[in-house]
Amino acid sequence: MSPGASTRHVRSKRCGGAAEVLISGRLPGNLYMMGKSRRETKNSGRRANPGRRATASGRRSPESRRAAVAVGTVAVMALALLLVLSRAPVPITELFGSVPDAAELCSDAVEWSSVAANPNRYRGAVFAVTGTVASAVFARHVDGRPTFLNIGAPHPQRPRFEAVIWDEHRGSFLDRYPGGVEVMLEGQRICVAGMVNMHDGVPQIELRSPSQLEIMSPSP
Repeated sequence: MSPGASTRHVRSKRCGGAAEVLISGRLPGNLYMMGKSRRETKNSGRRANPGRRATASGRRSPESRRAAVAVGTVAVMALALLLVLSRAPVPITELFGSVPDAAELCSDAVEWSSVAANPNRYRGAVFAVTGTVASAVFARHVDGRPTFLNIGAPHPQRPRFEAVIWDEHRGSFLDRYPGGVEVMLEGQRICVAGMVNMHDGVPQIELRSPSQLEIMSPSP
């Protein structure tokens, strides 16, 4: 016991005898060493687990930050993929087994001249476009044997709008227009629905199904 420290004798209920207790505010040596040992053990545990300390203080551990970065990277890649698909030549609706329906979209059709005047505004999006077929040609000697419906002006005049039917889809149009697609549609005011793309500087919609085309009224 250090000099000057006072003591008080109290009776211990457990031992039934007197016990000497320090009242000066200092602990006996054995109790002091026990407390010091516990504090050192606790501090060493904190040093061994810095991530836990950071979490308890409200900060993210390095592992959680790396996980958050990984999640953000995946989200950005998914968004980029969606943007790429939205600019693909094939409409997104077709990728999932359906095509735009002219009967549903043509009530809000855009005049062909508006699309030709500002094609970048419509490019890559699904629209219904209306106008009169100025000329219709089945290019049987061209690769892919396309049928061109030139709306607004005949080929090669510009501005104009094109609807193209490739040979692989021509049969379904002949079932609907048995007299010949180019024969029955020339001079007709039609509405076509699909994704607007550019072909040699001319806005164009690719028709894969007769449901993408509606005859509005005969040309005046």
